[in-house]
Order: sequence, then structure tokens, then C-alpha cells
Amino acid sequence: LESEGVKPVFERIAMPVRRVMSDAEINGLRVDTDRAMEIREYCSKAVVLLEDQIYRCAGKKFNIDSPVQLQNILYKEMKFVPLKKTKNGYSADADSIEYIATQQDSEIAKFLLDRSYVSTMWGTHINQAIDFVWPDGRVHTNYNLTGAVTGRCSASQPSLQNVPADKLVRSLYIASPGNLLVEADLKSAEMATIAAISGEKTFLKAFEEG
Repeated sequence: LESEGVKPVFERIAMPVRRVMSDAEINGLRVDTDRAMEIREYCSKAVVLLEDQIYRCAGKKFNIDSPVQLQNILYKEMKFVPLKKTKNGYSADADSIEYIATQQDSEIAKFLLDRSYVSTMWGTHINQAIDFVWPDGRVHTNYNLTGAVTGRCSASQPSLQNVPADKLVRSLYIASPGNLLVEADLKSAEMATIAAISGEKTFLKAFEEG
């Protein structure tokens, strides 16, 4: 640390922040588990309904999660114009589905996008709110100050940093009685810092003008 000249960073920043992160880990964040279970059940039913609509549009049942079968339905049978090509045919990724949604008779694309969204909410964010709850009704996220090559703090089990802005998911994390849950988002913090330190006029002007 001394030879690299970063000992002050370790002593004045890393260690004090580590203590703050430890407190955050120990305190945890309260989860409304009853609501989480309700939403999980809702998502489960929504996915089934959306799949029924997809099968109706396609005229038959198929494995929606199979890229090959989905490509066959969209491009060979329903004759949609593809957005991009892959080595195995035409892509059926999210961008491609959104492109199909702009074409005529593309109702199936809307249902595919909705299913993908609900499945992600259900399979990732809602389940993690349930699966990682401790007996005290809280999640105790692991914060890692050296977990990302960018120098940012990372989090796991669950990764609260990746909780989407979706109000349904955010509503699962609640404050304890008598407290408020506050969200602070330092948007473009690194860029603003670089602009301030560099003093580059055009860079600063961009921030000053919003």
C-alpha cells in the first residue's frame, strides 16, 4: 500500500466505509413477505395467461424458451421481418421482439415481451426477496468493497443494487415501524466528479445545463 501510494485511501476511505457497510449488513432491510408471496402467486398466474395468448397467436403450442422453436414460429410460420441474423438463423432476442412489435399483426410480440418482463420480476427479484429473508424478517445483503473491477461496491445474497425501479418490486422492501425508507441515487456521480476535478469547460457546461 505504501509503495503504491494508496495507504491514505485504505485508512481514510476503505476502512471507515467498511464499518458503515458492516452496520448495513447487520441491520438488514425489512421485507414484506406476505406481499411478496401474493405477488409471486400473481406472477405465476400471469405467466400462464400470457403463454395461452402466445399459443393462440401462433396457432399452436411450442416451447417459448427454445430460441430455435421461437425463431421458427416468428420467421418461418408467421413471416415477420427479422431485425438481425445469427449463425443459427434470425435472432429472437428482446430487441428483435420489440422490432417485430412495430410490424403488422404483431400481437404475439407484446405478449412475448410481457411474459419476459413478468418472468424476470418473478424469477429474479421477487424470489430473491423471499429466498434470502432471515428469521428476523429481513434480508442481510453481503456488501463487497472490492467485488467490482470498476471500484464500485457490489452486493450479493440478495443483490439489492440491482433491484429494478419497478414499483411492485420496490414495494416489497419496507421500513420498520416508526422509520422511513429513503432511496438516494447518485446519478453519474463519477462523471460529475471527473468534470469538477478536471475543470474542463465543455464538460462542466454539460452538467450545469442539466
